[in-house]
Amino acid sequence: SIWSIVCQIVCALRHLHLQNLACRVLAPSKILVQGRSRVRISCAGMLDLVSPPTQDFMTLCQEDLIALGRLVLQLCCRDLAAASRENLPRSMEFVEAQYSAEMKQLVWQLLSAGNKQVTILDISMFVSGHMMSELQGTYEAYDELEGQAASEVENGRLTRILVKLSFVVQHPMFGQFESSEAPYLLKLTWDYIFHQMDEEGCPVVEYAHVVDSLNKLDMGVDEQVMLVSSDGADLLCVSWRDLKDCLEKAAHELLEASADSQNAYVQTPVQPNQDQLAQMQPVSYTHLTLPTKRIV
Repeated sequence: SIWSIVCQIVCALRHLHLQNLACRVLAPSKILVQGRSRVRISCAGMLDLVSPPTQDFMTLCQEDLIALGRLVLQLCCRDLAAASRENLPRSMEFVEAQYSAEMKQLVWQLLSAGNKQVTILDISMFVSGHMMSELQGTYEAYDELEGQAASEVENGRLTRILVKLSFVVQHPMFGQFESSEAPYLLKLTWDYIFHQMDEEGCPVVEYAHVVDSLNKLDMGVDEQVMLVSSDGADLLCVSWRDLKDCLEKAAHELLEASADSQNAYVQTPVQPNQDQLAQMQPVSYTHLTLPTKRIV
């Protein structure tokens, strides 16, 4: 909304003026809209480098407020020529007919800032009610982003523990770890999380059970869990903390075993010199024959 744009620009001008700086480039071509409603000012203070000001600082601040008044009037009328001298009376009539009295008063105060010695602090007090609405919207956006970030962190944590468990349980080296109890316990844990069966022997697909179990495994809680083998011959009662220790040991041994692998890292290819290239004989694939066997 227009009030949201006004509040954001007023905050930007207040920050500049309190730092003894003037914007001097407040125009529609210098307003950047990011996302849905975030407003930024481009090239703020750039004229101080290109053409140093000759007026005093108070005059520059009042010119910023007058430029803001023109910008608000152009936004209300949706016409760049609305702030011109010849169109100003008709534009103000349009604002009075289409917008609230508070908007009309704001435009008048901004356009007459040079005569009434209005400062950015006065404008900030005038729009303070709308500032509270903007602050509430900011808090709501922050809560939404925080919730999304928490969900991403939670998903990433469960993904890491799931990948680690899959590497250990599904790897061909499973069962060759030094910790003799780790393979069997982790296999039963995998079955407990993903291979649940009901009383009639039908598979149970319950996402809540998987997420809850992975959370307990990742945190290593002291809660006891009952692990049953697929044939029902073994029944073990262990804690999630012990299962996490077994998983960490097995994953560490798997990482140590993969440290010497050629695929553990990307090697930099060595470029052969000219002598080596001269000694290399090209391979002719026409000389390669494969044994064939006729099937009758």
